[in-house]
Amino acid sequence: MIQVQNRPTITLEGGVIVAWYEQDSAENIITHPVYDLKNNVKEAVISYLRASIIRGDIKPGEILHESDMQEKFGVSRPPIREALVQLTQEGLIRTFPKKGSVVTDINKEHLKQSLFVRSNLEASNIELLLQNIEATGLLQLEESNKEQFKLLQNEDFPALYDSMDRFHFILFSLNNLPRVWELVRREKISLDRLHALNMTLDSLTIPKLGHFERMNLMYNQHLQIVEGLRVKDSIKCLSIIRSHANIDFDFADNPNKVVAHDTSERS
Repeated sequence: MIQVQNRPTITLEGGVIVAWYEQDSAENIITHPVYDLKNNVKEAVISYLRASIIRGDIKPGEILHESDMQEKFGVSRPPIREALVQLTQEGLIRTFPKKGSVVTDINKEHLKQSLFVRSNLEASNIELLLQNIEATGLLQLEESNKEQFKLLQNEDFPALYDSMDRFHFILFSLNNLPRVWELVRREKISLDRLHALNMTLDSLTIPKLGHFERMNLMYNQHLQIVEGLRVKDSIKCLSIIRSHANIDFDFADNPNKVVAHDTSERS
């Protein structure tokens, strides 16, 4: 096994990746298998490449060659091509004849549109929750916030970001809207990339206060959302949820730290 801190643990058979596992960052133990090339090749390849691009392990401008991925994953070419088509649809790569598939830059215009979609869908979901949320739903959200608090105190930012994602998943699941959450999840991929890049830049600064402050702000907004839902304060809830996803985007507009930029079509 190859273990990489803050990354999935990879299982190799004969030098070929066959599965990878999420590692519990708090306990440093291996949890359930997440991707399994033996049972679902295409989804496994998509998930692995998507996570690698979002985290910044595979960087903008890098070329993904089908032959290299065939060797890396030990699979035939069709699932590799299907995976690349899916990633193209998600805006993570672009394919050029005779060149291969190139990882895209973080595009500021795409970010703006993703923010528009996410903020409006999240606001509509909150409006529904204000009408029908029950005590059990509030309890789920409170438990999620408790988990976030522990991770924030430990400054385990990758795990905290995942936990915050689950908080938003719970908001949609309480309204039984899994398909809408899937749409939000796909739209927020570019925002996830921006967040990961902001975190990387923060790690290069001393002291590393910028990222902690932003994550602390997100956490406190989650607390306010739950309290707003409890007391049925629609103005408070909608105001917070509409501004919530802007935190990383606003940081990107800081002229001292350019982490997102407009990109033109490349030939």
